[in-house]
Amino acid sequence: MEIGRDRRADIEALAAGLVVVAGLVAAVALMSYTPHELGYGLGMLLAVVLYVSESRKAASAGSKMPATVWVNLGLIVALLVVNYLYGVSNRPIGTVHLVETSLDSHVPVVPAFVVPYLGLYAYTIFSIAYMGTHLLHKQLRTLLLALIFATAIGLTTFVIFQTYVPPPTEFGGEPFRSMMLYVENDLYAGNFYSAFPSLHVAYSVVLAIAWGQLRRPVVSPVLILFSVAIALSTLFLHQHFIMDLLYGTVLAVAAYATAWRFWGR
Repeated sequence: MEIGRDRRADIEALAAGLVVVAGLVAAVALMSYTPHELGYGLGMLLAVVLYVSESRKAASAGSKMPATVWVNLGLIVALLVVNYLYGVSNRPIGTVHLVETSLDSHVPVVPAFVVPYLGLYAYTIFSIAYMGTHLLHKQLRTLLLALIFATAIGLTTFVIFQTYVPPPTEFGGEPFRSMMLYVENDLYAGNFYSAFPSLHVAYSVVLAIAWGQLRRPVVSPVLILFSVAIALSTLFLHQHFIMDLLYGTVLAVAAYATAWRFWGR
């Protein structure tokens, strides 16, 4: 009996290792190797390792990890893959539209907002790692599904109705100037064709809803405010128009509601 349990534990450890390797491939090999994206990929890999480690510790000796852990690990890899597809879609495909409104011309450039804009990546990793290490399996599954749904619908829209946002011409002083130039020239490689909806907004709203449901004292309110800052940064850095923000918000709410309704209970 003990031999059977040990063998099962060995098989599970091997499977966990394969998931980590798959995560490494998706996180590193599929990313475009800008410092930010490489950090994002490796951060997600670390989140996977921590999640597997905590889940194995929580399982009794010789027993299996809950099936939902394996589902969530697969969803993390799937999220990295659709993140990669964003870069593929961010190039001219066909007819390019402009969804600028009269209000957009009155929005100033505020370089300091580049900090929360870039902070979305660390925010996403932290949220996934937090839910994973606290064994909040259902909440993590809901979050991952919502992010995947939002990204998939966003990618579909990019192909069907591609838009363009002219890059900003004001960058302010250092250190924000260098950070904004990094966003323009490295993170997006000079391409600004995948804007409607804003996935920065979609992700920040999904994360805000997730943390609102967790109701953690201090942490939840602070991170919800950070989500608001990320959403506003898309306008104040001239990365998106108001219509992009609105569509991203609606998309996020719909994606999270769907994930919660069918898979989060």
